[in-house]
Amino acid sequence: MTRVKKNRSLKRIHSVKTGSISKLKRAAGVDRQVGKRVKGRRTLSAYEKFLLENPDASEAAKAAQKAAEKAALAKAEAAAEAAAKAESARTAKTEKETSSQDKQRAERPKSLLDQLDNKDIGDIY
Repeated sequence: MTRVKKNRSLKRIHSVKTGSISKLKRAAGVDRQVGKRVKGRRTLSAYEKFLLENPDASEAAKAAQKAAEKAALAKAEAAAEAAAKAESARTAKTEKETSSQDKQRAERPKSLLDQLDNKDIGDIY
């Protein structure tokens, strides 16, 4: 947290014998120390000053930025498409494996435990 500095105008205010402090502050106007600490004011970089002086350069910079954004968007779309292809290939492979495992289960002869699980016990006697 920054320290709040005393106003320079306080010395002037307190040297006056009559009048309220708030009235004297109002009459004094704007504080002279605040000029550098105005919110929103910032110094421009050398590149920003160059763009302000040369409007054609700023247009070229905007065009280059748009081109870079388009390239990034195209690259992202290509990556998404490749990921979708890989995902579809992966799902096709897993479906193929599950179908082959189902076939193996169906072809396998029933074990004793599977026969016990079977509710059809009409052929015991």
